[in-house]
Amino acid sequence: MHRRLLCAALSVALLGSGCGGDSEPITPIDPTPTEITEPPFTGTLTVNGGATQPFSTVGAGTVTAIIDSIAPTPTIAIGVSLGTWNGTSCEQVTFNDNAAVGSGVAGLANGAGNLCARVYDTGQLTGPVEFSVTIKHH
Repeated sequence: MHRRLLCAALSVALLGSGCGGDSEPITPIDPTPTEITEPPFTGTLTVNGGATQPFSTVGAGTVTAIIDSIAPTPTIAIGVSLGTWNGTSCEQVTFNDNAAVGSGVAGLANGAGNLCARVYDTGQLTGPVEFSVTIKHH
């Protein structure tokens, strides 16, 4: 009984919402989301070390962290992850423990929020390396 009454009320509400002469102008939604590229995440990664870069997103969408360079050994792999930033640390959500130049990690942001990218040694470094990572979100 309640289900039929609810369905009837919703039907009337939906039918009534399509009628009337006065309406607000409709603003079209941009079908192409804006891609935001963060300033380069660069630094020195030491043996058994890690580095974190917090950043904020303005809405839901794809987030990527791609390694642009590792020097002086561009063929070595390091770890790269994306996570949530709690103000003091990066809580890893998705990761790639074998990322090389041109690869990285991707994830989805549920909405606006504080996120972070992290690079870290996975046991392959024998000395410090310089790294550069591009972080994008949209």
